[in-house]
Amino acid sequence: MREYEMVLIFNPELEEEALSSSLEKLTGWIDSNGGSVISQEQWGRKKLAYPIKSFRQGIYVLASYQGESKLNRELEANLKFADEVLRYLVVKKE
Repeated sequence: MREYEMVLIFNPELEEEALSSSLEKLTGWIDSNGGSVISQEQWGRKKLAYPIKSFRQGIYVLASYQGESKLNRELEANLKFADEVLRYLVVKKE
């Protein structure tokens, strides 16, 4: 299995409970597709370099996980339709 890192930018208007729920959904997607979450780190609310969907701030989260390459396709398909996620980036760790 390969190791990946993902940075997510969430809607800054999310309540703490909604953010926790979204992170649990993310963990569920990874687990249900044969992967495993190594760590999640919340970086907090930060100013964006440019507005995204008319937001000037976002809540940043870094997630590390292991899985096969098909897992990334499933994650991206789910994240595209998640309204609370403004942007995401997945990179393979060396």
